[in-house]
Amino acid sequence: MEVCKYTIFTKQDLAAIQAGLNSAISAWADKWFITVAALPVADTVVNGHEAVPLESGRQGLAGSFELRSHSSGACQLAYSSRTLQHLYSRITGDHVIKATSKDLFGTVGSAVLLQALDDLLAIILQGHDAASSEQIQLSQLLRKGSGTVVATITDQDSTIHLYLSQSLARMLSGTTGIIKTGAKLSSRQALIGSGKLKIQVTAGEAELRLADLMELRPGNVIRLNLKPNQPFTVQMADTQQVICHAYLGKRDNNKAIELTT
Repeated sequence: MEVCKYTIFTKQDLAAIQAGLNSAISAWADKWFITVAALPVADTVVNGHEAVPLESGRQGLAGSFELRSHSSGACQLAYSSRTLQHLYSRITGDHVIKATSKDLFGTVGSAVLLQALDDLLAIILQGHDAASSEQIQLSQLLRKGSGTVVATITDQDSTIHLYLSQSLARMLSGTTGIIKTGAKLSSRQALIGSGKLKIQVTAGEAELRLADLMELRPGNVIRLNLKPNQPFTVQMADTQQVICHAYLGKRDNNKAIELTT
């Protein structure tokens, strides 16, 4: 079967698409944080300025997650380094990625999520003395490291704080400028606006507003006038690098793009 090619014509357009995919990630991220909160692995819960000491034998507080729009209100969960590594392994396990990330975000989106988790784990483990019982907040590790930002993702009424590398934050925000600590990823919205992405396929050409891509959420579909089950690839125009594979399927009696591995 002949493969149609969706061509992204500029790197700026690709960055905007990645930002659109991250929009779907941010919509789902709050559920991920709530899932973390429900896991029975927290060593202590920090509310306000009060902290419950870690259990005897633990190797200190490796990091914290700020939770919002949660039934218990804003709080922080403290984990030992061993617990976080175990949690990281569960989240990034191959079976979890296949069952969750790729289904929700597609190949490109799950790659972005994996990179964020890689950066998060690197920050947590950086400069942490396993022999010390001192409680180390993730924010303290950020001060020791370099090139790290606190990214604030706002989705409707929910605000989520992620700790990312500058390079990843720049990619998610769609900007090449230097992002200072505390910068928000909302700057990506200003870069998308009413710009258009030209998509070329064997059946003809179509244009989609980048703002439309920004509004995508898990479960949303893009409908094109092509035959069902017709595969295609998304490529960089200058390097011909394949970004992802997809095919046209059917959902609710409408043709829909389905991303594949």
